[in-house]
Amino acid sequence: MKGRDRVALALICGCVGLAALCLGGAPRWAAVLAATVALAAAIPYVTSRRKLSERAPLLVLLGTAWVLTAIQLLPLPAAIVGALSPLRLGAVSANAAALREAAPGWLALSMDPPRTA
Repeated sequence: MKGRDRVALALICGCVGLAALCLGGAPRWAAVLAATVALAAAIPYVTSRRKLSERAPLLVLLGTAWVLTAIQLLPLPAAIVGALSPLRLGAVSANAAALREAAPGWLALSMDPPRTA
């Protein structure tokens, strides 16, 4: 791995860590800060003249982040959500009981799907 790749990889790891520490990127300032660090991570690749013969670490990490976000938005069976996030299932079940409704059979892992998207 070349120095340019190491710098980009360090910046993207910093971006992912920063976004997680800044309240998941929900506040506008945190999203802007994470996007700025992500753009800084892309600069070494934009200025490079070489062609990639294998998958770029930056693209692998960005793809992984996209997939993990998408998984949080997909409706999953309640049993799977209960295994992955018991707090989410408990909150949904408590809300359904308070409204005297049946608990949904399918729900998203995200506690706030509109903000996750």
